[in-house]
Amino acid sequence: MGMTLAKILLYTIGGFAMIVADLLFIPGGFIIAIGSVVILYAVYITYGEFGIWWALIHLGTCLALVPKLVTTSLGRVALREEMTADRGFVGIDEHNHLIGRQGRAHTDLRPSGMLAIEIDGREEHLDCIAEGGYITKGEPVVVTEERGPSLVVRRASEGVA
Repeated sequence: MGMTLAKILLYTIGGFAMIVADLLFIPGGFIIAIGSVVILYAVYITYGEFGIWWALIHLGTCLALVPKLVTTSLGRVALREEMTADRGFVGIDEHNHLIGRQGRAHTDLRPSGMLAIEIDGREEHLDCIAEGGYITKGEPVVVTEERGPSLVVRRASEGVA
């Protein structure tokens, strides 16, 4: 029984070590699969030697430890801070200051295309979506809203809501 218990502990710890090694050093998931099989083999040995209840306790403990192990291991190599706009992290440029401004369709808008609008004295070309259908290239448009990385525009003659 003492040798079997040592074998169970060795296989369990070895399986967890393989999972951590894959997460930190050898990406790809293949070693995680092998480590998981080794842990399941340890649970199988537990079932054979000690019965179903000890095997279920062993399996439950391993399943409870895996998420904690993964987050702890990845916490050492992953970003530890939130990336917020007030700290300078911006995923896409914000253009909500352009709402209500007039520009022109730089391409045909069917309904998406490019908008030409003056920003700080320079003509910029931005992605846009036409509200209300097709707008031909060169037509004057007004920005009505910002939707993700795109601006929503409508013909200047239709006004702004």
